[in-house]
Amino acid sequence: MVRPASIGNGFIAAQTVIDLFYLSSIMVMQAKLSPHNQRELSKLIISIRANAHHLDLFLAVCDDHELRDLLIQQYEKTLANEGFTLDRVGINPKAPSLKVALDEFVKYNPGLQSNAVVTVLGSSSLFGVRLAEDKSEQEKFFFSLQWTREALREFKFPVVIWLSDPVATGISQQAPDFWSWRSGVFEFEAQPKGAEQAYSPMRPEDDTAFALEADDLTTLAHTISDLQQQIDGLQRQNSKSPLLTTLLTELGDAYSQQCAYESALNAYRQALEQAGNSKNQSKQAYIIFKLGDVLLNCRRYKQARTYYQQALDTDIETNNRNGQAMAYHQLGRVAQQLREYEQALAYYQQALDIMIETNNRNGQAMTYHQLGRVAQQLREYEQAQTYYQQALDISIEINNRNSQTATYHQLGMVAEELREYEQARTYYQQALDIAIETNNRNGQAMTYHQLGIVAEVLNDISAAKRFYLQDLQITVEVNDQAGLEVSCRNLARFYKEHPDDDWLANAAQLLNTSLDELKAMIAK
Repeated sequence: MVRPASIGNGFIAAQTVIDLFYLSSIMVMQAKLSPHNQRELSKLIISIRANAHHLDLFLAVCDDHELRDLLIQQYEKTLANEGFTLDRVGINPKAPSLKVALDEFVKYNPGLQSNAVVTVLGSSSLFGVRLAEDKSEQEKFFFSLQWTREALREFKFPVVIWLSDPVATGISQQAPDFWSWRSGVFEFEAQPKGAEQAYSPMRPEDDTAFALEADDLTTLAHTISDLQQQIDGLQRQNSKSPLLTTLLTELGDAYSQQCAYESALNAYRQALEQAGNSKNQSKQAYIIFKLGDVLLNCRRYKQARTYYQQALDTDIETNNRNGQAMAYHQLGRVAQQLREYEQALAYYQQALDIMIETNNRNGQAMTYHQLGRVAQQLREYEQAQTYYQQALDISIEINNRNSQTATYHQLGMVAEELREYEQARTYYQQALDIAIETNNRNGQAMTYHQLGIVAEVLNDISAAKRFYLQDLQITVEVNDQAGLEVSCRNLARFYKEHPDDDWLANAAQLLNTSLDELKAMIAK
């Protein structure tokens, strides 16, 4: 379930959304910066002020992506109030080059002001693992920094480059000339355990997934530690043991659940090497498939497709019908993400045919659901309804409650597109009932949001107010930062169209701020 942008004709300026999200992030996370981090942030802001209007390279090192986002929001807020123009650019994994990223930025911003400050993101997400090419994404990035250093002189604005500690270390070792050019290094430490925090992974792009709770993350950490100990012990005793393949695969699974994708890739690559030693083709195909899953989660779609195709080829060779079905399904997901919808439909149909042949009912439900998503994206709503209903019938038959929640939600969205609002409300309520039963908190929040939209369309404003507050409350509780941005945007729009200070006061309380401060943000 993907929460869409909210309805309405009210236009909310981008800066207002940034201000609201900044406010909500600060208030909800309730995370006071440690003295060290506050000092480093102050030094960074002072350095930017002192070096405006010409190129300076500031390297900011932080391993916690949510802390990094909070720090960026803070210095952008401070500098924006002083008249600076703040922009962000990303490093493209396909062409990991700072020079290329800045060239593209300047090309599409010809009227760039002299008081610009550019924040560069994405380098921390580059893989250090070599996949199908001679050099890893990180190695390509380091090489580019080393050999395009002089060409950076053409840029006349300060650049803040955010790095993880391993990437910063790699730059210092593999791009020493660029490293010597740095104007400053600002190292941010993990927040002390005593500080109140509510950090959690971002919600995955999956219809039935929801964020891991803190207890789950702790359990995963213990699992990873235990697996690593077993692997280390077995490698000392018998480095060719077939059990190593299984343990390394399980380690990759645990890292993947933790969203530690590079560690997952490393574990799977080691598992694949072990499986190759034992000539176990079925196991190799399974691990290659897992590598594709990690790359899909990291939005490396073309690389993911390469691995899924390799897994499919091996599964065809070994006549593994279940493996073939899953590979076709995932190839469909890749094509869908690349907006190759006809190709996605073909892959899903191939997956479905095999799942029907092997009586894989859960797989059938999953594939009918994805066929519905593609039809919905193509605006073929009646066909989408048919596919979703087939998915729902099977999910009810096998009692897959999470799948039922997702499909009821999508049926509600299709009904909403068709302006069948009473039917949409019925579907959303069914999705909500199951989400409450299964304690799917993210699912509850998204469905409350949609119920609010439907109530607003039907002019049931009191119900819309209630649903939007319930959405906001749960989104705050689970610290879903992506969902919180949507909720804050909707909050501003709805209040402008339906002013109600009592309602807004309740929202302000949920965001741990005052009514006046929230109103001031909305009024900008």
